[in-house]
Amino acid sequence: MPPGLSSQIDTPRVYRLEQLPRALSWDVVEAILRSIDRHQPAGLRDYAMFSLMAQYGLRCSEIAALSLEDVHWRSRRITVSQRKTKNSLLLPLTDLAGAALYEYLRKGRRVCSAHRKVFLGCRAPYLPIGPAAVGEAFRARLLRSGLDIPPRGPHCLRHSYAVHLLRQGASLKEIGDLLGHRLAGSTCVYLRLAVEDLREVALPLPQGAGREVR
Repeated sequence: MPPGLSSQIDTPRVYRLEQLPRALSWDVVEAILRSIDRHQPAGLRDYAMFSLMAQYGLRCSEIAALSLEDVHWRSRRITVSQRKTKNSLLLPLTDLAGAALYEYLRKGRRVCSAHRKVFLGCRAPYLPIGPAAVGEAFRARLLRSGLDIPPRGPHCLRHSYAVHLLRQGASLKEIGDLLGHRLAGSTCVYLRLAVEDLREVALPLPQGAGREVR
């Protein structure tokens, strides 16, 4: 083949919002968290990370950027610095997220005064982990879980959280505020996953529409 032929082949066109968000059922999300072995530091760290992602819909970059000063234990709040929007969210520290963080900080995190990030590597030199490492850890935990789930990236936890809130009756404004969306259109994408609600607004088929066309 002459060189450069691949650049002349047109790729399939993918339109914006063409694909549905990849969300897991909340039962599956809880099963993934239960499957993590928390007897080792790596398990305590991963359980804390993915608990935060499931409880708040955090991105990998937000998990990696979380510092010890962002967790306000006395007021039971947590500050999330959003790299994508350059904004900060002040969210309540839930019992589940607080317990997971406490166990990791007490038993799993290496005492390291040089770094103030919450999540560190589990091997020397114990550096802060990056967003890519969060994704790799999630995919590894998914494989070890033994659950029959197609390969997914950690961003599916954010989608799962949004759909879970939607099915619990939260408004789009509330979901958008919790996820840190600046535009309502960013939140409306999850409406397409509200299958039960969509069934209620569907119009009935006209008479004869189901007959075989000859």
